[in-house]
Amino acid sequence: MMLRLIRSLFGRSMPACRSSEPRRSEGERATSEKMEKKERKEMVEVCPVCGSSELYYETGGYVGKVYHCKDCNYVGALVVEADEEMIEAIKEEYERGKGKEGKAEG
Repeated sequence: MMLRLIRSLFGRSMPACRSSEPRRSEGERATSEKMEKKERKEMVEVCPVCGSSELYYETGGYVGKVYHCKDCNYVGALVVEADEEMIEAIKEEYERGKGKEGKAEG
């Protein structure tokens, strides 16, 4: 029904749809897709507290996923999708926090 309405407005010939993205050759598209896949592969789900990738599902299902970190015992729904650089930053922050806790207790 909608198609008939559009055809009645424009006649038999409908205007061509144009993408705002410039056309790329097959080689450029393939290279671009490979780069996107490579970038996606480098991302890892890690614990937001200690940066460890040693996570498992505590629960899951209708209410959502709850993760448990084997290294720091974090339990929560939030995990961070990070690359190597971000993982190192999270781990450094965690180690600094552990150092401060040890000094405060001692």
